[in-house]
Amino acid sequence: MLGGAAEVVVCICLALGVLLALVALATARARRGRQGHGPRRGRRLALALGSAAGVTVLVWLVLEVVWKPFGEPTSWIVYAVWGLVLLGLTALALAAGRRLPATVAVVVLVLGALGATNVVFQQYPTLRSLHPVPAAKEMDWAEFKATTQPPQEDGRDIGALVHVDLPSGTDFTARQALAYVPPAYWHSPQHRLPVLMLMAGNPGSPEQWFDSGTAGETADAWQAAHDGVSPIVVSVDGTGSLTGNPGCTGASREYVTDTAPDLIARRFRVDPDRSHWTIGGLSYGGTCALQVVTNSPDAFGSFLDFSGQAEPSLGDHARTVAELFGGDEAAFRAENPADLLKAKRYDGIAGRFVAGSSDHEATAALKDLSRAAEQAGMDVGYTEVPGGHDFGVWRAALRGNFDFVAQRGGLE
Repeated sequence: MLGGAAEVVVCICLALGVLLALVALATARARRGRQGHGPRRGRRLALALGSAAGVTVLVWLVLEVVWKPFGEPTSWIVYAVWGLVLLGLTALALAAGRRLPATVAVVVLVLGALGATNVVFQQYPTLRSLHPVPAAKEMDWAEFKATTQPPQEDGRDIGALVHVDLPSGTDFTARQALAYVPPAYWHSPQHRLPVLMLMAGNPGSPEQWFDSGTAGETADAWQAAHDGVSPIVVSVDGTGSLTGNPGCTGASREYVTDTAPDLIARRFRVDPDRSHWTIGGLSYGGTCALQVVTNSPDAFGSFLDFSGQAEPSLGDHARTVAELFGGDEAAFRAENPADLLKAKRYDGIAGRFVAGSSDHEATAALKDLSRAAEQAGMDVGYTEVPGGHDFGVWRAALRGNFDFVAQRGGLE
């Protein structure tokens, strides 16, 4: 639900926009003259409200019931506020002679809907986050290869944020990765740094961990307090597209288990001991991280599961088994982390589960998985932070567990 100063502004925008839309509809003249044959006031209002509600419900049904492209359900607030935008657009189409208030209504409603969507997902917590102070210098691969000294900002050393291709070589098409490289990479070239490999959710992209997830700021704060030393943080593509959901099976899991780590090791000077590496992610990425370490325990020494699911999912269990495992329940169970944790030992693996306290699906799932992981010999911890299924939770989760990643990497 909405609450707080910024949220009050959002609610005022939405209320004002709805009021202007209704005024425009109520005072508009008929299209064929004031006594004419256009829809009457009541019919205009009913048509606008019915159209906006109908399209909104239809979109919800397609995305949440039929298609389910996102794996996790989207908050009803998002559908409701964009339904109000549809109301404004309908008013603009029907309100002959009252286009000015209808146009203002649309503008105000779009601003309100954008604000409400940000409240739900917490992508931009403050106005300053729209234009943050650089925590790393962004560069392409060629510039990085030519760099011999750490970048600087306001007279202090900062890291590099490198766009780097990590091609899959299979039918899984991976988007470009982003890598945070700390100043110690240049100051102490003999020091082989551990890697934190992150994955975004669904929908998502590798950039999200450094934009909304502020991974660069988190790593920068750590290196600033540790003489320029930090894990190298690489955000890789776990889904293949913005809305893709390969279930972290087959070629997609092979990519994040073997191909991407191998390419990272070739591109950068890193610690060759993969037991010092951590794989992690948010939502789909968290689920995938646990899938990787349970199916391939030698690939990484540690994992971070932020708001992951109880099991790999395309929306429901039956559809997941049918589409990803050819209807073979036994094949699903042979890869499902919850089943593997009951059947195998994972001594030496460490991990952290984090969920938003109001994300009831994730809290229930991760509590159960944490207990199962501990019983299977893993060194794990489960914590909750204020929030739901949003970037406010995931930023706090990464900040709160960066020491863990560094320690597992041998840096402390």
